[in-house]
Amino acid sequence: MKLPQSFFPALLSGLAGFTLLISPSVFAAPKADCVTPINVNTSDVHCLMTVHGIGETMADRIVNYRHDHGPFKTMDALKAVKGISDKKLVKWQNELTVVRTDEIEK
Repeated sequence: MKLPQSFFPALLSGLAGFTLLISPSVFAAPKADCVTPINVNTSDVHCLMTVHGIGETMADRIVNYRHDHGPFKTMDALKAVKGISDKKLVKWQNELTVVRTDEIEK
């Protein structure tokens, strides 16, 4: 069966419309210096954004809170950041860690 030449451009345009629904960040590779699990006390916004469910806004909130209040002492302390709940902490438990900076220097 031979397909009409108009079939392929139509197929490609249909696929192009579909790809617009997929965020390019889905395909982005993690930054080379982002070590998992991500330490919330030392990581930057970019590394925090490699965690599933943490976007730029949430990553900014975490970094700003850490800057204003000092390092997090426990994972539970992250709940002080607007938008972080017990449910999110459970979801992130394998992707995030809290290592205090004084523990790193030892």
